[in-house]
Amino acid sequence: MPSQQDWHEKLRDLLNDRVSRRDVRLALAVDADPAFPFEQFDDEEFAEWAEDWIGFTVASTAGPIMPGTSETEWTVGENQDLRVKILLIPRSGDDGPLVVE
Repeated sequence: MPSQQDWHEKLRDLLNDRVSRRDVRLALAVDADPAFPFEQFDDEEFAEWAEDWIGFTVASTAGPIMPGTSETEWTVGENQDLRVKILLIPRSGDDGPLVVE
């Protein structure tokens, strides 16, 4: 079964591959039940949701990203078997592609 680190690496790589942003970085925290397998996770749905949330959050703030609006959580499973927390971190200038930490 995947470990916390396995989940973090999978989701970090997924977001780095799928989300094209140069104006923000993401901090990612993962809390996963060790019995929850990768196969029960919908990569497409998660990546689309994250991309939409990032776009909406950046557009709706119309300025600096403020605390409280820059955090969200995604849960999967009947018992919240997988909890993913994302924090938006603004970047200045063109620092290259999205970086998920």
